Amino acid sequence: MHRHLVWSSLAVLTLACSDAVGPDMTGRWVGPSVELVMTPLVRQFTYGCNRPVPIPRDAGFDSTGHIVVSGNLTSLAGWDTFTFSGTLIGDTIVATMSISSRSGGMTWNFTMQHEAGLPRNPVDCESLLGAA
Repeated sequence: MHRHLVWSSLAVLTLACSDAVGPDMTGRWVGPSVELVMTPLVRQFTYGCNRPVPIPRDAGFDSTGHIVVSGNLTSLAGWDTFTFSGTLIGDTIVATMSISSRSGGMTWNFTMQHEAGLPRNPVDCESLLGAA
């Protein structure tokens, strides 16, 4: 009886902890020059030609489908701070993004579609950045 109680308590604890960041919302969402990837192996946010920003394992969608990601966007030109805030409605993320740079900042709203086949960025980064 005691052994059964221990295993039951462990199972409840494991189930309770496995949903710490909300529902199991995984996939790839794309928008105008924006990509959000949330899979068991890759969790990252990418904007434009900047390097992908990793999303910590303990962060993600909450129980209402809301997610906030912030950090530094890093490119060859330097870095800017950003905040991305989005809410999952069906298979679409309704989002707001703010970027603060040394020369000012901007904020805009957009939607992101859950699509595995859509290209993330219509900008040709290799040509823009002069990569060989």
